[in-house]
Amino acid sequence: LVYAFFLYGSDEANLIQKIVQQVWKKLTCSTMQLPVTKYPVGIDRQVENLLSHVMIDGTRMVGVYGIGGMGKTTLAKTLYNRIADDFEGYCFLANVREASKQHEGLVKLQEKLLYEILMDDFIRVGDLYRGINIIRNRLCSKKILLILDDIDTSEQLQALAGGYDWFGYGSKVIVTTRNEQLLDIHGFNKLRSVPELNYDEALELFSWHAFQCSHPPSEYLQLSKDAVNYCKNLPLALEVLGSFLYSTDQSKFRGILEEFAISNLDKDIQNLLQVSYDELEGDVQEMFLFISCFFVGEDKTMVETMLKSCGCLCWEKGIKKLMNLSLLTINKWNKVEMHDLIQQMGH
Repeated sequence: LVYAFFLYGSDEANLIQKIVQQVWKKLTCSTMQLPVTKYPVGIDRQVENLLSHVMIDGTRMVGVYGIGGMGKTTLAKTLYNRIADDFEGYCFLANVREASKQHEGLVKLQEKLLYEILMDDFIRVGDLYRGINIIRNRLCSKKILLILDDIDTSEQLQALAGGYDWFGYGSKVIVTTRNEQLLDIHGFNKLRSVPELNYDEALELFSWHAFQCSHPPSEYLQLSKDAVNYCKNLPLALEVLGSFLYSTDQSKFRGILEEFAISNLDKDIQNLLQVSYDELEGDVQEMFLFISCFFVGEDKTMVETMLKSCGCLCWEKGIKKLMNLSLLTINKWNKVEMHDLIQQMGH
């Protein structure tokens, strides 16, 4: 308190406000760690690689690009959890592409950005251009960490992180996207493709999901290697296929893997994800379609109520099956989450 007194002056109200903000920042950083992945295979190596480009003196804007399912969001979340405490303020805006499509989506994202960094619940943006001015004026002297997940238009970048001079010295802005050119046009310091899992890491990730251990049993080793080749080391594919096999009757396990081993390795990833959907019972398929079209991002309890009111009789069985197959997850805020590639199967 004595240090804070000399740092902020004798204005008692200002002193108290600053102390509360600093304490709140420390508490939220330790308690609001983002959920990442159950099996973070290869993540530490990828994060260290990215950190070498991010944690450089000065304000940095770094873009991370790659196809869907490569693990861009997982990488960004892990990085956020590791370094957020080094900044005066921090914000992770998830699913920007989808959120911006909602009514006044970008304005709401601007308000969320300001609230999470400034901890000021009274800021109202009103319109996009006023939001740009507020962000630039309020954050230009703050060292902040901002992560924008799944950007797909220049308008989103202009509304949320329009330039280096928007943020204080030492700030870091990290964007994930599938569009490398978008980052190049916007003048990012560094563009990094997501490093692929190496073969051993891919086999381990598959094994955790398929066998609940770090290495396949000897009798399934070669078949597992064939399955990893089929997935092309893509984390989402490894997770979905491994989870599918884990939930399958063991007597069918070998036959399914053998089918993958002799199939066309150039098949689109969507075909692989379709395998899990095709194996669902009809009522659970219908439930999956409803959720993917209308309820992603909604509260689980609300979704349950809505589906049951529409005559869904398989909620308990269905939600367990979909989670076991890694087709959806429930986050710690009880919200339904689904990877966009999986969600596309229902559209």
